[in-house]
Amino acid sequence: MKLEVGGDPNSHFNQTTRFALAKHPVLRTLFGLHNKGDARAEYLQGSSPLVIEWFQPVSENVDSSVVQKFADLAEKYTGRQTRVIFGGDVSEGVIPLSAADNLALKADPPFGSSAFYVVFATDYQPKDSGEFSTTHGESTAVISLNANRQFLASYPQDLNNYLLADLLHEFGNEIGLSEQGTDPSCLMDLHAGKDGQPLESFGYTEPQDFCPAEVNEINNIKASF
Repeated sequence: MKLEVGGDPNSHFNQTTRFALAKHPVLRTLFGLHNKGDARAEYLQGSSPLVIEWFQPVSENVDSSVVQKFADLAEKYTGRQTRVIFGGDVSEGVIPLSAADNLALKADPPFGSSAFYVVFATDYQPKDSGEFSTTHGESTAVISLNANRQFLASYPQDLNNYLLADLLHEFGNEIGLSEQGTDPSCLMDLHAGKDGQPLESFGYTEPQDFCPAEVNEINNIKASF
């Protein structure tokens, strides 16, 4: 079974059986089902609280309203009450993504709750060229502050809008949304940085919520459980 898990992501097992097994936390642990999308049922099917814990480098001052807006939207689409906790500081400079494996809830979560971790890092590795953020495992979003700032350096755009879009995109990965399409109003479309410029340069704004097609996909995923 573990060979199947680590095999071709497009195999019949990884496109069907994997998500049936991953509905159960014990089976996710037993078979190592901890990639993006594996915990979709826990996020979208559960009714217990969802704890969102966020971190930042000590030298940074990320606007906490970004996390709160994200938490409000996560509550809207999961149907679960969200609770935001500041977890503290992460290392300065470039951090390895593996460091996110050592994060733990700062406060005791309510019984039966789930956790989603948000790491604002100066930068992280490994990171693909042009990447602003990434999903790590089944419950963590890592955001590169440097990548976002460098991208927006020549344009008077709101950094917070891009950070929120990053968070929603990575959460979309965790709940199983597909990264397809060419609609720049949709968060899961890989449009940010089109021709090296913000969307505003092309008459669009950075999405601050899931588009109707994505909302429909969320509802379809919920109905499949």
